[in-house]
Amino acid sequence: MSNVHAISTINLSTIDALTDTIRYTDLKTTVFRRNYDLPSPKKLEIKEPLGQGGMGVVYLANQAHPKREVAIKRLKKVSKVLQWALYQEAMIMGALEHPTIIPVHKLHLTGDHVPEVVMKRVQGQSMMDLLENSEGTDAEQRKLLNALCRVCNGLEYAHSKNIIHRDVKLDNIMIGAFGEVYLLDWGIAVQKAEAISLPVGLVGTPAYMAPEMLSGDPKDVDVRTDVYLLGSTLHHILTGLPRHSGDNLEDVLESVKRSEPYVYDDDISDMLGELINAACHLDPDLRPQTAGAFRARILESLEYSQAYMISRAALTDLEELERLVSISHPSKSERHAIHRHFNRSRFGFEQSLDIWPDFEEGKERLEQSISCMAKHYLSLGQIEAAQQLLDDVTTVSPLLKLELKRQQKVKAQMDQDVEEIRRYKMSNPTSTQLFRFIFTASVVMSCGIFMYYLFQVDDLNPNKLSPRLLFYQSIAMTLPIAPAFLVARSRLLANANGRRAAMGVSGALVAMLLHRWVAMSYDEIPASIIVTDLFIIGLGLMNTTPAIRYGRWLGFLCVSVGILNHLLPITFWPGSLIVSVAIVVCIVGDWTRNWNV
Repeated sequence: MSNVHAISTINLSTIDALTDTIRYTDLKTTVFRRNYDLPSPKKLEIKEPLGQGGMGVVYLANQAHPKREVAIKRLKKVSKVLQWALYQEAMIMGALEHPTIIPVHKLHLTGDHVPEVVMKRVQGQSMMDLLENSEGTDAEQRKLLNALCRVCNGLEYAHSKNIIHRDVKLDNIMIGAFGEVYLLDWGIAVQKAEAISLPVGLVGTPAYMAPEMLSGDPKDVDVRTDVYLLGSTLHHILTGLPRHSGDNLEDVLESVKRSEPYVYDDDISDMLGELINAACHLDPDLRPQTAGAFRARILESLEYSQAYMISRAALTDLEELERLVSISHPSKSERHAIHRHFNRSRFGFEQSLDIWPDFEEGKERLEQSISCMAKHYLSLGQIEAAQQLLDDVTTVSPLLKLELKRQQKVKAQMDQDVEEIRRYKMSNPTSTQLFRFIFTASVVMSCGIFMYYLFQVDDLNPNKLSPRLLFYQSIAMTLPIAPAFLVARSRLLANANGRRAAMGVSGALVAMLLHRWVAMSYDEIPASIIVTDLFIIGLGLMNTTPAIRYGRWLGFLCVSVGILNHLLPITFWPGSLIVSVAIVVCIVGDWTRNWNV
């Protein structure tokens, strides 16, 4: 029934189409039951001050028609110059209709407080307040950068009307609770068409100022001046400090005059750092030429900021990877950690490059991660794994290249030697056991003869031995080894490593024999003869690696025992015993195991 009653109120003759809106003018006059006389006008109700600037005070006021809160700007003190300045500000703001510019509702030119500007009441925080209360998170920075992009939109619109703001800074940007962004304080803005009539004088904020503003001539500024101020504002957002600073005004203005590039910390992206230095270039021709171009580069940075964040996280894994790889002998858990941090860092850098293919830092860090892991593989002798990784690296460090080539050369030589031994074994299948028997027997006999002569005296003093006895000992030691070398020469000299080891051992024996012959002729002290012989044998054994895997250690042991014998003569006999046993075990066991002879 209510629906039928509602339809009865419509004057159907006025409805042309079902898609038209039914308005009050379409209703029958009989349904109007109230008085529709217009109310009487009311004055604005001025309330408390909202804030004040250099020349004016902004008050909160209630407007009756329409019913809303508004802001009223009045002068602090009245003068012709200040009246003209506020009038110009109101005219410029009133001519600009943009979401980032506060609308001017009315400009009163009569009354007790002229001029009086009635504006939209806006609420929020300045960008400076937000920055000072910020915790420095990426989300907070992203919010400020997005707000600055919207300021760029407003400036670009103002520039299209030939209006230059000249005072863009954090204090003049307000962000509302619902995401509104306003560019405030158009008090020194200049309309380029009227610049010739404006007074010459230094205006603006020194800590943000562009160098062309130092002349004070409004004709010297253009849209690129506001671009400079945008760069100064972005600098303040990222560093927390104004672009220009100094102990006094002269120092600050000197910084403005020079407008030198700034070196930014690593936590500021290269894109934003380069943008600021470009925007704040001394030469306006080398700056981004419009606020729109400046905004586009910020948006590009925001688009790729995720790549920076991922790369930054991967960098932590890379630093830990480099630390672990630098450890000489990593534990099992550390080796597992090396693989874990490598995989995580490589994945992170590759993911950042998926987002931003031209991300140079990501490319460099990725290659750094791969090279670090290749270095680890080379330290383990895993040449193929290292080579496979380095195939993906465009720039390999010279030291890493050198180490890779060295190991590849060694491996190629070892492969060749093994192949030569394999072919020899195939051509002489019955000789292996005989050689092992002859070789082992000769080494054992030689060491046995050494020990026999060693204990020919009961005293621990080696000088009780005669140089002649030591010479005979060296001859007796050489006798069983010489035939073994002669019989097995084809096996021992089958490859380069074997030849080097054979030359090391035989050379040491010959040198020892010659040394003892000369020492016998000059009747040298036996202790001196033994110590020198240990040095000779040690140096010879150091040349047997890799045929004897621990050849270098054996050589080091001989040299160390020789030094100890020289310092503490009482250690001659136990030292000699240790050296003899070690040589037998390593030469017989390690040579035959590694070279299958």
